[in-house]
Amino acid sequence: MITPSRNLNLGVILKAAIVCNSSADQSATLMNVELTKQLAFLLNVTINFVCFKAWEAARQGDDVDLIATPTYITTERLKQVHFLAMTGPLDYKFIFRSPKLSYTHNVFAVAFHYRVWLSILGLILLATVIQVVIIRVDRAVVHTDNPRDRSFAGVLLSMISLASQQEVLIASRTISSRTLSVVMLFSLMFLYISFSANIVGLIQSPSRTIRTLGDLRASGMELTVQDDRINRIFIGNQTNEHGFVPLPEGADRIRAGLYAFHGDTNLIYRYMIDHYKEEEKCNLQAINQLIPLNGYYSISKNSPYVEHIKVGLLALRERGFQARETEAHYTGKPPCLGDSVFDPIAMVDALFAMQLMGWVTGLAPVILGFELAEKRYGGVWRGALGKRLRSFSRRS
Repeated sequence: MITPSRNLNLGVILKAAIVCNSSADQSATLMNVELTKQLAFLLNVTINFVCFKAWEAARQGDDVDLIATPTYITTERLKQVHFLAMTGPLDYKFIFRSPKLSYTHNVFAVAFHYRVWLSILGLILLATVIQVVIIRVDRAVVHTDNPRDRSFAGVLLSMISLASQQEVLIASRTISSRTLSVVMLFSLMFLYISFSANIVGLIQSPSRTIRTLGDLRASGMELTVQDDRINRIFIGNQTNEHGFVPLPEGADRIRAGLYAFHGDTNLIYRYMIDHYKEEEKCNLQAINQLIPLNGYYSISKNSPYVEHIKVGLLALRERGFQARETEAHYTGKPPCLGDSVFDPIAMVDALFAMQLMGWVTGLAPVILGFELAEKRYGGVWRGALGKRLRSFSRRS
């Protein structure tokens, strides 16, 4: 039996199997090939690489000594090969462009902090109270055809109209009342400017609320996966056949937005570096679907070189060869060097405004119905209520 040692000089010819199909371009495979070449130099052996269409065929190949293609642990494979050392890491994630903030938030509401909104409400209520006091003190303050406009509700509606830059129901006649209106307009002018500036910025801002797999699934994005053997093995039972797409197609669809593609991040990022414009590389996010995988260098169960290959791989790792190959074959997320893509204004950006108009339009006939009923039957209702109150007071 051959005894392993730190100074190996086998002087033999070994056959290394690699899977040469659509997944042969994986960086982990290319990295393992380079490590195998370094291993051949370290052990003083000759390596002949043989291509197979699938991992199972490589394992069953005649006289195959090594399996250079990264092997991922499954129950069946544990019975067939020795897993010697982790070499090529495999980082599979969902990659997508962050959607516009309008898709996840009401930009009209988040333009101000909730305390600012409370302050605006307090300002309107304070102005209403002051205006009511002025009306009570000086009856000549207002001119209106409807006496109800002088009530608290009427004045409140007038202040809301003033804050909304709409028609004011109360016509001011005195200096005090007009001064109140000017102060209100002057105070709210700066809020209008800030609100408009914030809205412009928020409409173009990306959302950062999609942080987990659950957030991604609830976001309404279209989800697909890279059509390769890793996805077929580990998440093949979680999607249908139409969910598997080639890497170029999936990577191209990411730039359009509202689309998440699950695949080898190294290959996807390399495709983006080669085909994306600089501004299209901005606002990219990644979320894990699988736990981090590591490809193992494997060898047949009955091979007499198990310990020698294991020691050789450990030596390559200790001497920095594995780290060098990892740095050479793996690519991180491309940096965002330009400005983000300017997204044109869409209906979703004004969705809250459209909804508000719909709610108010639907509420208007209801209020009109109450007003008509009150005008027609209000005297009868008030008379009946008065009789009940008087009857109750007599009983008391």
